[in-house]
Amino acid sequence: MRANGVVLGVVALLAVTASACSSSSPKAGSSPTTNTPASGRAGSPTPVLNQRINITNFAFTPARLTIRTNTTVIWYQQGPAEHTVTSGTDDATTGTTKPDGKFSSGTLKVGSTFSKTFSQPGAYNYYCSIHPKQMSALIVVE
Repeated sequence: MRANGVVLGVVALLAVTASACSSSSPKAGSSPTTNTPASGRAGSPTPVLNQRINITNFAFTPARLTIRTNTTVIWYQQGPAEHTVTSGTDDATTGTTKPDGKFSSGTLKVGSTFSKTFSQPGAYNYYCSIHPKQMSALIVVE
């Protein structure tokens, strides 16, 4: 009788351990890491999201990016020449560029980065102010 009790105890312990392990382990393809809001108030967690854009060969890659609000985009300057990340539009009819003042990296040397967190939905055109005819791109925030 005592042996049956020990066996049942071991089986119960294994079941509890297996249950705890499977519920705390992230699964492949699960949703992004989340943080609780800094205010400590109850509510839905805020996703921590980052997206990368490479600056190489006189191009932003990808040239069009769709993201969710509160995503941080990080531009990595990997090309041989200096570039900028300047919000605004390139007017093809007049051949001029027009910064809108929403963000600007200043001049980025090789190996440097620039980041911007997008908290409002909308379309954000940007270009390189040094090479505006060669380099322009779009970020859509949903």
